[in-house]
Amino acid sequence: MRRKLDTIGALDAIYAEAVRPGSDWLASAVDVLRPSLDAGLGIAVYEFDLRGEGVAIGSSLRMLGDTELVRCVQETFVSSTKGLLDLVYRGGPVITVNQALGVSVRDHPAMAPFAKQFGADDWLSVQATDISGRGVKFDAPLPRGVRLDRAERRRWSLLARHLVAAARLHRHLQTTKAAVQGAVYPESGRTDLTVDGAGPRRELLSAARRIARAHAKGLSSEEALSLWQVLESARWSLVATPGPGGARSLVVYENTPFAPDPRRLSPSERMVAQLAAMGYSNKLIAYDLGIGEGSVSALLTRIRRKLRVRSRAELINQVIALSSTPAPPEDVAVGRVAVVAGPEEGWEPPAQLTRAEGEIARLAALGLSNAEIAERRHISPRTVANQLASTYRKLGIGSRAQLALARQR
Repeated sequence: MRRKLDTIGALDAIYAEAVRPGSDWLASAVDVLRPSLDAGLGIAVYEFDLRGEGVAIGSSLRMLGDTELVRCVQETFVSSTKGLLDLVYRGGPVITVNQALGVSVRDHPAMAPFAKQFGADDWLSVQATDISGRGVKFDAPLPRGVRLDRAERRRWSLLARHLVAAARLHRHLQTTKAAVQGAVYPESGRTDLTVDGAGPRRELLSAARRIARAHAKGLSSEEALSLWQVLESARWSLVATPGPGGARSLVVYENTPFAPDPRRLSPSERMVAQLAAMGYSNKLIAYDLGIGEGSVSALLTRIRRKLRVRSRAELINQVIALSSTPAPPEDVAVGRVAVVAGPEEGWEPPAQLTRAEGEIARLAALGLSNAEIAERRHISPRTVANQLASTYRKLGIGSRAQLALARQR
């Protein structure tokens, strides 16, 4: 039976292992999270890579957990279609496979043999995908189908973003010692930092005090997680360490994400663009980077202007296409860079949509407005809106941006 997770205690342990010299970070993360994921049928944990074409696991990418379940994951991976892999690996930080597929794992051709072998009726998947495309996935078969409520889905989503940062920090510290930026003492307000400028020091002290409050007794997991943002100013991770008499200091580490360059965007714009292309809301992007939602909105406005797109759906199409193609030579003017959104005719709408819904969904996923679709289809904008509402309901989504992501799968 899955146990309730001590979320803040789990974060402390996961970050502590990330910075401990010689630690096996992934194995430690498995030990921390297993009790809250394992429903009695085991878990499989493995690294994956979304860079390049498709999805990669195995080979130099580690796989841990229960031996039979790991073998099952490998065999399911080999027998799965690209569409299924994209759905499962690009479907968001936490999914239940039944919800993602729309059918029970017992009735899905690729998963039915293994569902029967393990006595599973559903599959819980928590995945932590970095902006670079590298990630770690935690899979747990479940004896009964579950529907995650909003609070649990959000809790795992935020925790997954911390897993991303901890894994990246662990990799950074394996290759350089320059990541340590000093320490902050939230109780006394003292800072001992190599970071230049009074502004960043104030921001780090404020972040440290929020993390200290997250450790206070009586807070719900959601309240505590909301206080402990993943990064501060899209650059630093703060790791809590006990001091004399239980007093805490927080060590500050440089932990800037690497984002592929989709044409002349600034580092901050690249990070926000990639997270938006992964389907994350402004609120989750702000939480991940440790910046305000207003800053995310302003950055997205600049990104849309630079990439000459009008909507989030168009942005997702552009960023995915541009990130997978070589950057232009430096002497090519920004205004003359060709923008490619992918083959317009290449997407097969899901089978549960009617022909009309599928065509409208295809056009909406390309970023066309209701009025533009209505003009092209010779129907009223109200009819377009009704067809899109039906499409969203059938696909279990709620926006054009999510439709654009579905088109890329």
